[in-house]
Amino acid sequence: MKHLLLLSVLALATSPAYSEENTKDAAQDPSAAPASAADWSGSAELGFIETNGNSDTQSLNGKFNLSREKDALKTSLKTEALTSKENGNASKEKYTSTLKADYSLDEYDYLTSTLNYEDDRFSGYEYQYTFALGYGYRAWNDEDGKLDLEIGPGYRRNVLDQRNDQGKKVEDEAVGRAALNLSSS
Repeated sequence: MKHLLLLSVLALATSPAYSEENTKDAAQDPSAAPASAADWSGSAELGFIETNGNSDTQSLNGKFNLSREKDALKTSLKTEALTSKENGNASKEKYTSTLKADYSLDEYDYLTSTLNYEDDRFSGYEYQYTFALGYGYRAWNDEDGKLDLEIGPGYRRNVLDQRNDQGKKVEDEAVGRAALNLSSS
């Protein structure tokens, strides 16, 4: 959880809206004020389920999404948490966070970067993260929706709960990332 919180704070602190440079510009020139709340959009979700009977189950989940689209840069932060207990024993505990930045080159082409963090207490890993850079192409975009295709190289680090057969606790590897993002209006 501490890694998830750190990543979220880092994402907001490095955002152009909160940068020291924008604050200085606004102090010298009121027309150069930092980004307004209208530049941001977001959503949050919180759910809780409790069942009693043959087994007692409690589950809590939460999601938080924040995005900003300003000029050619689109930045988004997504965090999710899921915990579950069955008969008083933890059965699930997973935290994920994704920071994504896309820079438009023109109407169809863009550069993309993604940082993904996962802490799943029941996966055999202390945590995992992946960083990828790439190229994106908007194949379809109209009033009904859009289709984005992305591809690029990346890097993944897995920190294991236990040492592997080679005695290592950390696994580093190069990865390829491909994504298809379809949304409808």
